[in-house]
Amino acid sequence: MKSKTLFVSFLVPVIFLVSCGGGETKKKSRTGSDEALMAYPIPTALEITQMLNKAGAAYIISVTNDVNNVSRYGTTRAKALNLGVYSADLSYAATYNMQQDMMTFLNAVKLLMEQLEINTPLSQTLTEKLSKLEENKDSAMITITESIKDTYNYLKSNGKEDVALLVMAGGFIEGLYLTVQMAETSPDNTELLKVVSSQKNVFNKLYELIEPYKDDESLKDVYHDFIDLDSFFSKVSGTITQDQLNEIAQLAEKIRNNIIY
Repeated sequence: MKSKTLFVSFLVPVIFLVSCGGGETKKKSRTGSDEALMAYPIPTALEITQMLNKAGAAYIISVTNDVNNVSRYGTTRAKALNLGVYSADLSYAATYNMQQDMMTFLNAVKLLMEQLEINTPLSQTLTEKLSKLEENKDSAMITITESIKDTYNYLKSNGKEDVALLVMAGGFIEGLYLTVQMAETSPDNTELLKVVSSQKNVFNKLYELIEPYKDDESLKDVYHDFIDLDSFFSKVSGTITQDQLNEIAQLAEKIRNNIIY
């Protein structure tokens, strides 16, 4: 069992949120010293998809979450988790410079943001900014990174760490799912196995952040699923084997299906 820790770091897919109402979140108290805890040394989903690209993985649209599913998500919990999922899919499309797919996922992200009443200066202009950068991948990446910092600071200042954890969990699971799918379908997955293995440390930090919220109504199912992931990663030493890849692929798909329905 991981030791409890304060919310001092942050795994973010692309866009995070703050949500009002629904009885599914609780506001945590904060102090002035929290301002010093705004750094997030954990890789984002954008960084993970860039690792896939560098490892030679091909872009496969069919592995992402269907944007038509967005209408299924009626609760704050479902919206938050799938905001994380679609944000990871947006990162994936942006990394491979798939402009049409990027804007499609961005529309899903924006819809969930609006439903969850997210309102930061950058969130209001994100669609416009990214639409103007269709021919400039590097600038689009910078804009995505700015949105991560902008919304992270917004969440911290509003004391909505538990809601952010749902988004982080959705983004992490989608990033892990994409990674293992690429590793399973690649003819030479040597480098991709290393990318999958690298998720152990990311998971361990996220698991520590979720543990203090394990009894929260909105997070207890996520925590239960993460217990299974913890059991798997505890057996990983160095680069995972092909048998371990098959195991984590099944586990990631099961948890992801619980999120996206």
